[in-house]
Amino acid sequence: MKVLRKPLLDALTRALPGIGDKETVEQTTTFVFRDNCIWTYNNEVAVVVPMALSGLQGAVAARELHAVLTR
Repeated sequence: MKVLRKPLLDALTRALPGIGDKETVEQTTTFVFRDNCIWTYNNEVAVVVPMALSGLQGAVAARELHAVLTR
């Protein structure tokens, strides 16, 4: 699957407010890819950003992925 870097980075940046500093709740420091959306949740804020990802499902360390894509 090919994903364009710029649209993905824009979507991840919009989802960043839902990332927590510490993992107080499961997956608060990850981007969750599910149902053609990027989900983040930090026990106070939940953010869902639509993104066509061809059925991609899983979770990735948020700050690390965002840092790699911004380089």
